[in-house]
Amino acid sequence: MAYICRGRTGSGALLLAITALACSDAPETTESIPAPRLALTDSLILDQTPEVTLGDVSHFAMSATDVWVVDGQNDRLVRYARDGTIRGTMGRKGTGPGELTLGGPLTLVGDSSVAVREAARGSIVRFRMADGAPEPELRMPEPALVMKIQAVGDAIWVGVVGLRNLTGVRRVPLDGGAVVSSVPHPAEFSTEGGVHWSLPYNVALRFGDTTLVTYAATHRTFLRRDDGGVDTLIVPNRLRRGVPVDIAERLKAGAYRDLPYGAEGAISLPLAAHRLPNGSIALVYMDAHFPDDFDVETGDGIAYRSYLTVIRPDFTAACVDAPVPTSDPSTIPALAFHGDTLSVLEQRIAGDQAVPTIVSYRVSTNGCTWQSIR
Repeated sequence: MAYICRGRTGSGALLLAITALACSDAPETTESIPAPRLALTDSLILDQTPEVTLGDVSHFAMSATDVWVVDGQNDRLVRYARDGTIRGTMGRKGTGPGELTLGGPLTLVGDSSVAVREAARGSIVRFRMADGAPEPELRMPEPALVMKIQAVGDAIWVGVVGLRNLTGVRRVPLDGGAVVSSVPHPAEFSTEGGVHWSLPYNVALRFGDTTLVTYAATHRTFLRRDDGGVDTLIVPNRLRRGVPVDIAERLKAGAYRDLPYGAEGAISLPLAAHRLPNGSIALVYMDAHFPDDFDVETGDGIAYRSYLTVIRPDFTAACVDAPVPTSDPSTIPALAFHGDTLSVLEQRIAGDQAVPTIVSYRVSTNGCTWQSIR
């Protein structure tokens, strides 16, 4: 299998350095393995100019023709073509219409607009794709931590984590109608249950009449249907830590109280979910590894490792824990799915320059060892 490297790069020695860096980090997965396969398909370097320099690149989305990046350093969206050239920017720093201060997860609303979760004021900010003009903001009724938003049909689906029984999934209508709690919080998240969970790891995925949601503080994954039926899945793990079955009891008993990083370093955390074209569900989990001499004040030394799991369309079995290649384990990877492809966006270092690079992998389950889902 050949590596394919596309996109605009620099010139001379820098061109060679960047191209080698963008194409050398992901080994082929051709052997028979129990995990999903991640076959490298593309490596794309995003242009930068004196006016457009990307800093924090923790959130992005991809379509067939464009790449949308939340530029956390400059509080705006940058739109790229699929060859890495800049097509324009949207938004600016501020608290007014079309302005951002803490831009977060984003989603594409068909081919008409792009929506960004604005954490500072608890809203969803939208921009028209055609001209970048702002559309009316969508307000969330309560402050909460949000990791992923997804536009489906006439609404945006938001997985939230918060205190006072706020954890769950919200349906936010695009027409500005009332926000609905689509999937209530599980019992172990309730105030009455004694667990106040503040890690922003709640990933929700909407498809058909079903919402899949997986939380950081439970070993269960939930399938909630619109008729009120709920199925629970316990997804197996092979390389990642997983989550103890008695996690709620451990949290209530303060089992992680003496760890400087709490339960974050003891369980697997959900990062992303996506429905593949064949109906399978792709889930990405992350383990955070803390050194023995971890300094809480500086936060130095944390290593993040991410793993891809694929669940069969009938939810009976899973192919688990393919390591997701990244070049910098000290940062949480920025991930985006499009079709059957998983892409990773990182700031890679070439010489004395930071180079925003997207590396894409086709997800396959050929040769998988399927494990039963309970």
